[in-house]
Amino acid sequence: MPRRLAALAVLPVAGALLATAACGSSAGARSDASGGAEKPAAKPSAAAKPADNGVAALPAAEIVKKAQQAMAGAGAYRMTGFITDEGKRGRNDLRVTTAGDCVGTASVRGGTGTQVIQIGKEVWEKPDRAAWASSQDPKAEAKAKGRWLHGTTIDDALTAVAPEFLMCAMAARMGTAQDDGGATFTRAGRGTVNGVPVVVVKAVDKDGATMLSVATTGKPYLIRTANGGKDASTSDFSEFGTKPEITEPAAAETVEAKAIVLAG
Repeated sequence: MPRRLAALAVLPVAGALLATAACGSSAGARSDASGGAEKPAAKPSAAAKPADNGVAALPAAEIVKKAQQAMAGAGAYRMTGFITDEGKRGRNDLRVTTAGDCVGTASVRGGTGTQVIQIGKEVWEKPDRAAWASSQDPKAEAKAKGRWLHGTTIDDALTAVAPEFLMCAMAARMGTAQDDGGATFTRAGRGTVNGVPVVVVKAVDKDGATMLSVATTGKPYLIRTANGGKDASTSDFSEFGTKPEITEPAAAETVEAKAIVLAG
């Protein structure tokens, strides 16, 4: 199994954010306080800006805590980005729920990405060519015959053949309220990520540093996690509260991962 995915398999919830983690009122017509004629509605501004949520004024550790709470309350979101493992960069595009359901593509080994579906503890995967090429079983692709591989989140056979589904667990953990895992946090300025104003926190633990960008308007969602070095990775988060449509593949289009591994 690729080293980074092996680490994800045992990633503690407390460290999930380090792995990759005001309502307005519309102005309408109203009566003058003196009882005069109704005034016309004020012309709206070119674009209503979300209210500042106040997190930028908080200590770094408190900013991270607020982001964790916001992610846990989102219910669902989208995670896109890339992860580098053993010199190979793979891109990910996953829509997940905080309950752990997941759909999209995941890769840490280059290629176009393995298609992934997870419903509860059940997992279906359709690896791309790059994933098959680095599988622990060189004959697995021929055995699958283009079908979805089926297994569970604790299925060693599925992990051996196509471990990309572990990215779903990492994405879902971003939506779990958690402690700091022994990390230290410092403020690292402000900026804009994907059009969203953010405050940046530098998180440092035993594995290195990760930059966490947290929204400073609306809810304080985690907007980006990023780290550098030879195992650089970046994950962007969006579409908060939008639950994905997930459909289980037809039985005729699936094969048990155990059957692939044990086929000989």
